[in-house]
Amino acid sequence: MEHDTFPWPALRLPQLSARFRLAFFTACLVGFVTHLYLLTNTLPNHDSIHSIFTDNNVLSSGRWSAQLLSSFSTYFQMPVVIGLISILALAVTAGAVDLATGGAFFQSLREVWSDGYETRYEAVDRDGNQILFS
Repeated sequence: MEHDTFPWPALRLPQLSARFRLAFFTACLVGFVTHLYLLTNTLPNHDSIHSIFTDNNVLSSGRWSAQLLSSFSTYFQMPVVIGLISILALAVTAGAVDLATGGAFFQSLREVWSDGYETRYEAVDRDGNQILFS
């Protein structure tokens, strides 16, 4: 019996800190749970059914960049795939922000108002600068 003599390169994954992993997986979990209903219960309307397969050649309506920007994607409408990619991108951003600020950004964050529809947060740094966002 012959053995494989090709020296396969070892796959080395970068060592991520525990803070990055915590922020990343928390953002993935919260994003997935938050958008689970939309990802599993998309009800198509007349516009989305018309756009299930389209090349976005809509120059006549003034959308001159739609076909160019759609060339990076596919002709099919895939809200689940786009949603999951967006959740992963936001999770990577949350991990990067946590690494860049040493966790100070998320420690200074507090919820100041929520009515179930819109939630407002504020962040206050050590100098007393206040940032409000929703």
